[in-house]
Amino acid sequence: MQRSGATVLIRGPLAQLVEQGTLNPKVEGSNPSRPTLGSTCWLQSNRLHASELHGCHNITPLGERTGSRCIWEVARPRGVIVLFGDSNAGHFTEPVTRAGNRAGYNVDVVTASFCPYLGLRVASTEVGEVSGCPRFGSESLAFLIRHKPSLVILATRTDAYLQGSDFSLGKPGSAALTNDTQTKVRLWQSALTSVLRRLNGAGIPALLVHPVPVLPNAPDGCAVGRILMGDCANTVSRRSVDSWLALSRRVEDASVARAPPTWALDFENQICSKSTCSTVRNGVVQYRDFRHLTVAKALTLTDSFYRNIVAHAVPRQRS
Repeated sequence: MQRSGATVLIRGPLAQLVEQGTLNPKVEGSNPSRPTLGSTCWLQSNRLHASELHGCHNITPLGERTGSRCIWEVARPRGVIVLFGDSNAGHFTEPVTRAGNRAGYNVDVVTASFCPYLGLRVASTEVGEVSGCPRFGSESLAFLIRHKPSLVILATRTDAYLQGSDFSLGKPGSAALTNDTQTKVRLWQSALTSVLRRLNGAGIPALLVHPVPVLPNAPDGCAVGRILMGDCANTVSRRSVDSWLALSRRVEDASVARAPPTWALDFENQICSKSTCSTVRNGVVQYRDFRHLTVAKALTLTDSFYRNIVAHAVPRQRS
């Protein structure tokens, strides 16, 4: 899933401010040599992930993709790790590629906007039905089973697809789409369990990453001026975050339990304190928009991905 909206063009004093990475030197209290929280926030929240910059983010199934811009390679690889899902897989591109390469694996990034990896029909009020989404999931899965990567890392915005009133789901070939939460849960549960069992049945371990917390009023929802003045951090209670994510975690955990060897990975403790979740933590702007992490925050998860890759990936060196 990817945020919408055109690129924001900034002119005049704000353009000068952004270029300098500081507040305007004519404004009392500003320091032209020291970036402010506001300018840092704007710059961090608008940096694109490598999945977007490299063109990995498209509806083409894995077996039909050409070129090597979405493959991060190492010398004498121990195998291949595939990052697979929607834009909530894409925002993990930086830590997964770094961690996978550090562990000695090539990493292939396969993501598509508004399209999970399950082979289901998906429609949203924002973009309509996503043409090709069922094929993106089913054909990519078939390719993975044939080629047996060392590990598949799966991530998608499960909570939004299941609980969002703006998303409808359906089986491929069916005439109807449904917006009913419980019906969507049954479709998702069945499809997810099937995907995981097919991967595991082919000897492919899977690592499923739970959705990160949703934070309203993230930097992309603020006026540029507010961001640059450092006035756009937002905090919500962890209780409200857990309440929203409870259904998606329950569905994903149930499928993981039915399909060993699959493991679940949850980053909430690395994003939130014991009581709150904030768009800014320890000086790092965590959120690019309300559903996606910034590059800066994602990179802090590299070591966690590395430990899980070392623990679960199966080396498949080919002569």
